[in-house]
Amino acid sequence: MLKPVQKYNAKTYQYEDYELPAGAVMRAELDDVVCCAACGTGMQYKHSMVSLLIHNANGFGYAVCRECGRKELEYLHNVNYKGDV
Repeated sequence: MLKPVQKYNAKTYQYEDYELPAGAVMRAELDDVVCCAACGTGMQYKHSMVSLLIHNANGFGYAVCRECGRKELEYLHNVNYKGDV
């Protein structure tokens, strides 16, 4: 049974259920092609970033593309997030 995936909402300080795109992973071999956990775009794992918002039940982030990683940083900045990022 798969553990739930959650996306952090910095405005409400709560986690919300989140459905991952097929092929999204937390870890893989560097040259493996994986999907971004945010937008579903294919990329080599070595070009991914760890998501600051999309986590498994233990708090480990999924792989996201650089564009989505940048958007996450902007989102956290725009809501004046004061957490440990």
